[in-house]
Amino acid sequence: MSFINPTNWRGAMQSTSAAIDAAMGEMLRIIPVDRKPNHQGTAQEEQAIVVRGVFTTHATLGLSDHSFGHQRSTDVIVETRKPIFSFARAQLPWGLQRGDRIQRCCNPEEIYEATRIESDVTSQRITVHVVQLGRMEQ
Repeated sequence: MSFINPTNWRGAMQSTSAAIDAAMGEMLRIIPVDRKPNHQGTAQEEQAIVVRGVFTTHATLGLSDHSFGHQRSTDVIVETRKPIFSFARAQLPWGLQRGDRIQRCCNPEEIYEATRIESDVTSQRITVHVVQLGRMEQ
């Protein structure tokens, strides 16, 4: 891969980040949640914003180790896909926090809750690990 200006590594990573958003991005609604100790968080719908982000899933395998006498075998029991969102840092007016909700505009029934937020200083991207909340009844 060749960059236009190889001496500006950070600028090249930010350009790549913008290209990822343009090619694979979709509109997402971010809803901040007001959290209080020992209470359920309250979604602040009036403060929700719409940004462009990327939705992906990372596959993980669950392994099982069996021992029969002198033989050992490892079997794959479960393959799960964990949903992950990523955003350009400049698109967010506030820092995301654990518990904030993300809703896909293409499918409003899918609402996710942030469980872990990771920041990449070089490309200025934020990666959000999420869990899907219950689906609405049809």
